[in-house]
Amino acid sequence: MSDAAWAGIDMGACYLEYAAFQQLSEDERRQVHDALVGNCPG
Repeated sequence: MSDAAWAGIDMGACYLEYAAFQQLSEDERRQVHDALVGNCPG
């Protein structure tokens, strides 16, 4: 599941509808969140 989140980020996603988000560790959830926010314009 982690691979799917990071693939979306690598493709420039600004947000993901990711039902399994809670399956990620707390640290990885924060990293994914921060990476998604970083992809958002403005």
